[in-house]
Amino acid sequence: MKKKLKKITLFLFLSLFISNINIFAQIIFVEDITGVPDTAIVGIPLTLTGTVIPENATYKNIIWSIFDAGTTGATITENTLNTTAEGTAIVKAKITESMTGDGFTKNFAIKVFLYVPVEDIIDVPDTAIVGVPLLLTGTVMPENATHQNITWSVFHAGNTGATITDNTLHTNSAGTAILTAKIDETLVGTSFTKIFMIEVFSYIPVEDIINVPDTAIVGMPLALSGTVMPENATHKNIIWTVFDAGTTGATITENTLHTNSTGTVTLTATINETLVGNSFTKNFTIEVKELVGINDLEFGNIKIYPIPAKDELIINCGQMKINNVEIFDVYSRKVSRKFPSNSLEGCQPQADGVVLDVSRLQAGTYFVLIYTDVGEIVKKIIKQ
Repeated sequence: MKKKLKKITLFLFLSLFISNINIFAQIIFVEDITGVPDTAIVGIPLTLTGTVIPENATYKNIIWSIFDAGTTGATITENTLNTTAEGTAIVKAKITESMTGDGFTKNFAIKVFLYVPVEDIIDVPDTAIVGVPLLLTGTVMPENATHQNITWSVFHAGNTGATITDNTLHTNSAGTAILTAKIDETLVGTSFTKIFMIEVFSYIPVEDIINVPDTAIVGMPLALSGTVMPENATHKNIIWTVFDAGTTGATITENTLHTNSTGTVTLTATINETLVGNSFTKNFTIEVKELVGINDLEFGNIKIYPIPAKDELIINCGQMKINNVEIFDVYSRKVSRKFPSNSLEGCQPQADGVVLDVSRLQAGTYFVLIYTDVGEIVKKIIKQ
């Protein structure tokens, strides 16, 4: 009987031992923990989570603790990280494998910062050209806002056929496209959105620049201007530069020509057609003339009256033949076209001279450039 009992006891012991060996052999150990958050916001609780690798590990329960709070004032309660200041907190993740009494541990650094919400989006383009892709950009305000990534979408395409791919606007017709700019503020679970209107139009290139002044007076600033053709050209801003100053000493400041001597100056007018990456340029020559002194204005018996003038200005040429007349303001801008002496439009030949219609001129000081058969002369007049 005793012998039989010993056999039974030995059998039970061996069975339990073998069972434990099988259980131990079936344990799948933790190799890594991934997917742990690496940022947190001061004062906002952060639930600590992670993915245990491999997915079929036997033990997967993560216990979190503070390894080094740094300047953050970090604490952990029920797997939730709480902070009171900026800095970097190092947390420890531990998985206890109870069967073996061992455990897997890994430290993670979490950057803690103050949250700065988005207040506005500015500097968004407001024009586009049909068929020309437009990269959508904007400046997030304030500049130190926590989230800065803008996602663009079409709110209303109108007639433009607008679509957006990789933050680039595509259109196939003129009109107005309304877009939505959105910034997902994921750290606080909100978002900032703003609507923008973009005018889409067909591109009209510059073909010519006309009506550029062709004369200037030494020492008198000349405001440079011109008419862009066609009138509905997309780009119309003219930039002026000196191509060849000749003997004039010409310089340009803020689109105003300055000279210090007579001669011929060649200027370049440039229109940068930025929307298509091209530019239109054209050269113009301007004759710079000497202004006759006020005491010399009776040269050749030429007289102008009445001074001041109201509606008409009479030029008495004496024995000289007047070919043309031009009128300039004090900025050397031509305010009337040339008046041929044989034309009845604006300048009528009279027995004692020619009559200029100045009724449309604003009150002020002007200079009259008179072209005669023996030379040119300038007279100063006052218009009431």
